[in-house]
Amino acid sequence: RRRRAGRRRAVLLAAAALVGAAGAVAAALAATHPGRTPGRAAAAGGRAPGPAGTGGSASPGPSGSSPGSAPASSPAAGQPAAAARGPAPALLRTLREPAAPEHHVTSVAFSPDGRLIATSDKNGSAYLWSAATGQLDRVLPGGGKLYADAFSPDGTVVATGTSDGRTDLWNAATGVLARAIPGPGEVNSLAFGPHGLLAVGDSRGDVYLWQVSRGAATVTPAGALHDPSGKGIWAVAFSPDGTTLATGDYAGVVDVWDVPGPGSSPARSYTVPGLSIVTPVAFSADGATLAAGAQTGTGQDTVYLWKLAGGSPVTVTEPGTVWGLAFSPAGTLAMADSDGSAYLYDPVTAQRRALPDSGPVYQGAGAVGFSPDGRMIAVGDSAGPVFLWSTGSR
Repeated sequence: RRRRAGRRRAVLLAAAALVGAAGAVAAALAATHPGRTPGRAAAAGGRAPGPAGTGGSASPGPSGSSPGSAPASSPAAGQPAAAARGPAPALLRTLREPAAPEHHVTSVAFSPDGRLIATSDKNGSAYLWSAATGQLDRVLPGGGKLYADAFSPDGTVVATGTSDGRTDLWNAATGVLARAIPGPGEVNSLAFGPHGLLAVGDSRGDVYLWQVSRGAATVTPAGALHDPSGKGIWAVAFSPDGTTLATGDYAGVVDVWDVPGPGSSPARSYTVPGLSIVTPVAFSADGATLAAGAQTGTGQDTVYLWKLAGGSPVTVTEPGTVWGLAFSPAGTLAMADSDGSAYLYDPVTAQRRALPDSGPVYQGAGAVGFSPDGRMIAVGDSAGPVFLWSTGSR
């Protein structure tokens, strides 16, 4: 009897050990795959469920889509957005100009080497900050309202655009104004191509091209484009190789132009449904995807992602007007909207991650930009500060 009891006790101890080991394995898997709910099937095609508000298929509306293309993958109606996997973003520091802590931030840009961050605001000044320390490096007094800033590809020039039509070119090392380019319309957007070509989009529907040398020693006119709809230009962006320029206008049209030597007509156009204004535009790092935010006035606005090779767009619904879009080198799309939300969205998996609620409460996130290595992201707020985050990835 004692021998049988001993064998029974040994069996029970072995079973308890197996249960404990299984629990440890489950805990390890949960830690390795945060945000994944056990027992929940992934979406068709092996992809995790996408963000809330995405339709069950690609929207048929925007012109420029290829007919007969397959609908975009998206979650079932009412299904909550899937949380993105990987390290969570962490707030590194807050950039706040002491003399003007509550001025509306309209634009943020990292220098090509990632050491400086340029920010602009509606008070008419631009600021250069140390990305490593968060210290204010220098102030660039522009005058008027500033809606855009951009670094030249060699990092020697910072361009700012003013509401009185002037584009200022600043020496990034000294903060001295090198050139001032007058213009007829309010400058809404700026973008540098990889070879020093500067595109300036204005409220009259024109895009002026300027070839800017190192340090803005010379600035040469390189042509102009006129919006076919005759509406103001709200956004401009170059493809990474500089061969394509995208513009977004007040009529809800995204035009794609060939560069250099663009013709009088766009190579292709995408029209956003309804009465929309295209707010930001951005190219992915490989140049294959073009993203645009559309302000519809309905309280729920949309981000469109087009594959330039063709196909229907993927749409992501946002609770407010999307004022900022930026792609990381790895293809993550950052979105900032007027509702005060800032997200990191993965176009491949349709997973979306909000920057942590434990961080700042945004009054209205109006600008966003990635560092060149993708490890940091800057979000500018309408209440004045700029929040610098570690993305936890590239």
